[in-house]
Amino acid sequence: MPKQHNWNAYKIFKNGRRAKQPICKIMANNAIEAEKNFLNEILPKLSDNFATYKWAFIHEDVKSQRITKKEVVAFARSRKRRKLFFGDIFAELDLAPGRATITLIKNNKTDSDWEWAVCQPITLKKFKGLSPQFKNKSDAFAWMDKYLQNE
Repeated sequence: MPKQHNWNAYKIFKNGRRAKQPICKIMANNAIEAEKNFLNEILPKLSDNFATYKWAFIHEDVKSQRITKKEVVAFARSRKRRKLFFGDIFAELDLAPGRATITLIKNNKTDSDWEWAVCQPITLKKFKGLSPQFKNKSDAFAWMDKYLQNE
């Protein structure tokens, strides 16, 4: 039998943000089982207004990361910079604006390699790879930051 872990149940507000503190802890094998246990056993015992919220179940060992407004602004700026720097690639591929995006994609074959690529926005069909493949996301973001700073 798989080892059970503690899962924290957080309510998700209507604006999409997660509560700072968990409502409760649940012992379960995975997030799906934690959600089932919460919805069937704990939620009925809580006040009726809790039934209107969406819920997120996060492993207790995972550090809680809250995205700050500063990080959102920095990400938006880097997205604009990527579009400026990679405009020549869009032109080379003869793609109209809005027909492609630069994104970080995961290799389906290995399921562990990450790569920056020019892709179709909705389907993520890869037009052209821009970077080498990385074993984890953080290395890929570090590569992109380094590339943007050198441009």
